[in-house]
Amino acid sequence: PRRPPRDTFGPLATQVAMGRQGSGKGASGRRIFLCFWLSVLFAALGVAGLWLWFGSGIANGKKVHGTAGFTLGEVLGLAGGFYACPLAVVLYLTTSGLFLTKPCTSHCLKVSLLSLNLLIFIGLAAFGAFLAKDVLRCALIFCAADSVVTMNGYYGSLGLALLLPTFVLSLSSLVTLVRTLSNPMRKEAEDEEQDCWASEDDEMSSEGSGSTSSASQSDANLKHGGRRARSWRRLARRRERCRKFAGLMMAVVVLPLLLLLTALLPNSFQKFEPHALARNMADSVPTAEFPDAWMVTWKVKLSDEVILKFFPDTLIFYGFLEGLALVAVASSLCPKLQRQWGRDLAWGYTVGEGLALGALAAMLVLWLTY
Repeated sequence: PRRPPRDTFGPLATQVAMGRQGSGKGASGRRIFLCFWLSVLFAALGVAGLWLWFGSGIANGKKVHGTAGFTLGEVLGLAGGFYACPLAVVLYLTTSGLFLTKPCTSHCLKVSLLSLNLLIFIGLAAFGAFLAKDVLRCALIFCAADSVVTMNGYYGSLGLALLLPTFVLSLSSLVTLVRTLSNPMRKEAEDEEQDCWASEDDEMSSEGSGSTSSASQSDANLKHGGRRARSWRRLARRRERCRKFAGLMMAVVVLPLLLLLTALLPNSFQKFEPHALARNMADSVPTAEFPDAWMVTWKVKLSDEVILKFFPDTLIFYGFLEGLALVAVASSLCPKLQRQWGRDLAWGYTVGEGLALGALAAMLVLWLTY
């Protein structure tokens, strides 16, 4: 076996050098082909499911009944639309990621694929905004109540469910496209590749010239390796800062905002229309639990029109996620704490993994008890 290169510039330089000496095959074309056609299959199933669901009477507001009254077509449509469509999106994103990380993919193909993804996500976001235009006009929380409530908010709920993730994916695709177009590491890599080919040509043309040329070639390789190692270190530090900022925003902004939305918005699809939203926010239900329950709904009255309802199950769920996010942020900011979480506990698990599993078990017990 080939001897690993000397660790001249630190562990990162060794990993980069060993990666360049590897096979470089990346993701196989068969895997990309399989993920792509699976995404097409699940997308077709999702579209067929949505067609069945919105063609049924309950989605059009012609009949209102509980879960026991769903027909077979409605069950298949609901399962196909709300399970197959997310799987299709995940598989398509996996296909794009495998194709973009393939070493033989040219820069032009990467830019073309990112541009196509951006157009697709923008189109889906625009379609979701069109479906949810009625509730978006009043920004969800400023809708006016009316005596007539149609209880036909399935299109609005579908539009919101389509708009929010595709809007985030559009921003992510735009940022990735801009970074790909203006990535200084790409030009440096191309220059290094040209230098590599040039050095190989020079070596072949000057073979047998003596030890002086070989020593100068080794010095040149060391200089190139040093520049690459410094570039990768800067890139690693930049990514570490981005991860810390993303975790902090998740703990401080995203999760509290989602919990606030669960306290404001209704818990059923058919209420996602303007008048039903307004009546739900102003509704002061006495309680959602049995009289002897020890976990009860916490109500916060902001005004006569807005009453926040924090249900125990949502508090348990988002409290668990918030705890994980805060621990992750604290560990990234404090290396000593991160080393404590990484200590071995038992059966191959670390302290952090044991605490996370314990918190998950406690969350499930409380949630099922409620």
